[in-house]
Amino acid sequence: MQKLADRFAVLADMRMNSLFNLRSTAHIHDPEPGDVNSVSRAQGEEVVLKHFRRAEQPYKDLTRFTSNDRIMQHVIDRGLLPVVMALSKEIMGKRLLVTRRPAPRKGGVKSGAVAHLAGYGIRIHIHLDEASEETIVGWECLYGTI
Repeated sequence: MQKLADRFAVLADMRMNSLFNLRSTAHIHDPEPGDVNSVSRAQGEEVVLKHFRRAEQPYKDLTRFTSNDRIMQHVIDRGLLPVVMALSKEIMGKRLLVTRRPAPRKGGVKSGAVAHLAGYGIRIHIHLDEASEETIVGWECLYGTI
């Protein structure tokens, strides 16, 4: 499952570069893990990372998506687009976007795989929901603007 998460991260990174366009807003990625309402210093100012976006999709049989095109269409886009839309709406009229890797959840997913999109602070986690017998692919992003 970890290989799959790493593969999703590589494909999502390529897709993120094509989807997310920062025209007039500077972007700084703070590599330290943080929680909602954590503070990051960027360009001499304190930025409160008060936004957390999560998107999750259940899949009965994730292995049916074997080609990169099918993974991109059915997994990456479905998880990444809500995060990109939230970021795009938030940066309108703002001059600085700060992203940070979300800290591991307390009492969160106990098993599964985790991967991160380098430079964006987006975490991908894949785990099996035993009650529904579905594989859950989750996308999380922590960010703040000024």
